[in-house]
Amino acid sequence: MSAARTNPRGADAAYDLVQRVSVHMLMLNALLAIAKGAAGHFGHSYALTADALNNASDIGLSLAVILGIRWARRPPDRRHPFGHGRIETEVARIVGVVVLVVAGAVAYGAWKRAPDAQTAPHWPVIATAMVALVIKEGMYRAQRRIARKVGSLAVEADALNHRFDVGATGAVVLGTLAVRVGGEAWAFCDDVAAIAVSALMAYSAVRIIWQASSELLDEMPPDHVLDAVRTASTHFQDDGVIGPEKVIGRKMGLHYRLILHLEMRPEMSVRRAHELAHLVRAHILDSVSQIGDVVVHIEPAPGAETGDLADGP
Repeated sequence: MSAARTNPRGADAAYDLVQRVSVHMLMLNALLAIAKGAAGHFGHSYALTADALNNASDIGLSLAVILGIRWARRPPDRRHPFGHGRIETEVARIVGVVVLVVAGAVAYGAWKRAPDAQTAPHWPVIATAMVALVIKEGMYRAQRRIARKVGSLAVEADALNHRFDVGATGAVVLGTLAVRVGGEAWAFCDDVAAIAVSALMAYSAVRIIWQASSELLDEMPPDHVLDAVRTASTHFQDDGVIGPEKVIGRKMGLHYRLILHLEMRPEMSVRRAHELAHLVRAHILDSVSQIGDVVVHIEPAPGAETGDLADGP
């Protein structure tokens, strides 16, 4: 016997929060890309221009998160009975591939221009980069909190990307300072900084792709989520529930979908077991926010054949 129920209220609130934050991040990334692009172009810094391209790819990531969340929150239909939550994960993986390609293009451009004589970057390059450092660190901290709250891989990938952006912009600052101190003979340091930017972009992209692929392969929920479900499932032990025999699950969008094998006293009626299954399911959905859907499979507790269990309700 099984029963299922989704948790739409919690899912809608989580999707609304993610979409709202992603719009804010997109606007900030657009401003940073424009500012860095202008300062890099007029300040003769290829590294800062590369960092502007990095922020332009961030715009794509934020836009992908917004579109992915909009699609993922669509209700189940005949062809997609489990909903559309996997779109959010697939979007994260596609964006990771795009960022990896952009990183390769940036590294290639820096490598090609390194032997050429170049003009030393101007001081406004450092000023722009320093302001961007502060903004990006703030974006990382804010989005990391949201990602942990709602359990979104796409938002977590976007937050992690901000942290690598901090390192990338830091490389621009160090490269520009080296050129300013060493003179035009050290102008190649700007290209070294650009290669460092591309390396951090590539590392971030590979992490995003790996995490998304793991989720698409139905990796089990983390232990703390499973432990919370096991604890919640024993809430009705006095009514005849023995406890969980097995819990399996997978990620779908912002939430986990679970199959719970629940042991009950074998002598109780089918009607009573069905009622308890609904009570357990409802309690799990109310007490464990990461769970969006639960299927409860009822099993007789061991000892049914020998009568070892005391009489139940």
